[in-house]
Amino acid sequence: MSCADFDGPQWEPDPVLDREAWLERFLMRVQRLCVLIVSTDYPLIDIQIERANLREEAERFCPEKMDVYDRIYESRFDRLIEQFRGADSSAY
Repeated sequence: MSCADFDGPQWEPDPVLDREAWLERFLMRVQRLCVLIVSTDYPLIDIQIERANLREEAERFCPEKMDVYDRIYESRFDRLIEQFRGADSSAY
């Protein structure tokens, strides 16, 4: 068994998935990212990658709401990084 055996495809929203189910998954991913920022020593570069992936998914599923996404989620992630990562976050 190699590392390649664990590389699954990226999660793509199912076109028939209803908006509520997608939103539930999305909010779980937001919560996971907040926990990574606050409660782990997960590298900031990897957090930035997770943020970018989350933003890309939101943009694919509801592009008309990206201004709301930025105001709510991106600002939340920035505040958490500043509050819990302190000086380590100066480059981000």
